[in-house]
Amino acid sequence: MAKVNRLIKKMYNWLEDGKRNINQLFLTTNHTISELYRTESYIEQITAIMQRLEKMLSVQNDVAKRYPSQVNKTKAYAKLINDIVAEFSYLKATNDAMEDNISEIKKSELMQQKMSTRIVDLKKKINKVISKTEKVLTEST
Repeated sequence: MAKVNRLIKKMYNWLEDGKRNINQLFLTTNHTISELYRTESYIEQITAIMQRLEKMLSVQNDVAKRYPSQVNKTKAYAKLINDIVAEFSYLKATNDAMEDNISEIKKSELMQQKMSTRIVDLKKKINKVISKTEKVLTEST
């Protein structure tokens, strides 16, 4: 009977480890999902910025072709160039944030893989203990 109690205690400890691993996997998965939503938001922001930037560059190109001598003298043109620079800065900043976000996703994926491996190993251990316990119980009856 002492063998059975030890095996049951061992199984209980492994189950507790498994529970912690599963909770960790749950948290990691939620983190990954949040990062994926954030990436989707960055993609939408970058798309909108690129569209605005393309329109501004098109206007700048038209102005430069039509009024080459007036280009550097007008306030409207200076404002357009400032707007282009601002949009370009937003684009670069959003792109950098998205790159950081992607690296976070990669870290989360690695953590999920490690946790899954630990859970599978735990399941194997539990199966072994179950078979040992069944053997001990059938021998003692």
